[in-house]
Amino acid sequence: MKRLLTVLLVATLILAAASLTACLTQGETVHTHSFDVKTVDPNCWDEGYDEHTCTECGYVFRDNIVANTSKYHVLEAKEVVKPDCKNIGYTVYECSVCGYTETNDYTTTVHNLPDEWELIEPSTCEKGALGLYIRACQNEGCDYVQQKADEAPHKCDFVYTVEPTYSHSGYDRHICGCGKTSYNDNFKPSLGESYFVFDVHQSWTGVPDTNASYTEYVTISGHNTKELPSKLIIPEDYKGNEVTTIGVNAFINCTSIKTVTIPVTVTEIRANAFAYCTGLEKLIYRGTKAEWEKVVKGEDFGLTVECSDGIVEVKQ
Repeated sequence: MKRLLTVLLVATLILAAASLTACLTQGETVHTHSFDVKTVDPNCWDEGYDEHTCTECGYVFRDNIVANTSKYHVLEAKEVVKPDCKNIGYTVYECSVCGYTETNDYTTTVHNLPDEWELIEPSTCEKGALGLYIRACQNEGCDYVQQKADEAPHKCDFVYTVEPTYSHSGYDRHICGCGKTSYNDNFKPSLGESYFVFDVHQSWTGVPDTNASYTEYVTISGHNTKELPSKLIIPEDYKGNEVTTIGVNAFINCTSIKTVTIPVTVTEIRANAFAYCTGLEKLIYRGTKAEWEKVVKGEDFGLTVECSDGIVEVKQ
């Protein structure tokens, strides 16, 4: 029994010495620690713990460590602030686990414009003036006004009919009262169209799928009848598109032709267009001699060419 009491006494003294160690090492008055305890909860990034601080000497230690929850925040949008003329917009996010907040998704300033435009001045086709529409920013203190023009609505009510001729298509011509806009429709074939085979081609300009556009031109590639008239007149257009080319072998072996009248729209006469036309005596070109020289020719015709300002002598 005596030995047991001795052991208990020694143990008590060791514990007491341990509790006084911090104070003794700092040269302070020996005392028993009296701790304030602060509990720190774990969050998305940091572990939780109980922090013990001695009210006498400031000695601190931690225990009851709790691991962090996930190592990342679970953010949810709590507030969305829309931009206006002077202030950017943004969204406030809050972590549903730890309450952490951050601001993100900034947007630039923007005017608060209505969907509807207000007509200030209507367009007038007769005067050639464009109309004016506006819409003003509805935010208080902002004087921004957006404008757009309204094109004059042309009314092509005046219509007259151009009857077809041997060399020209017929059509209805519509003209606006302002005199600046017109268009043609209801095309009728020229009286000579039944003789010819027409091929319509497209000439493209610009960048494909961006600003490309095209114009159409026509080649006469042949004829539809066994015997053509002796005075053959090439039409200037086909359904509103200029005839620019007389194709290869277009009138080969047409022995009934004596003269061919060619419009100034033709810029190319390809090889053998009039080959073996044994009755052909001359070509009549409606343009000048200088314009005839610019026409691309696939062969020498060996014929006299009558131009509007004189005769071109062709070497045999």
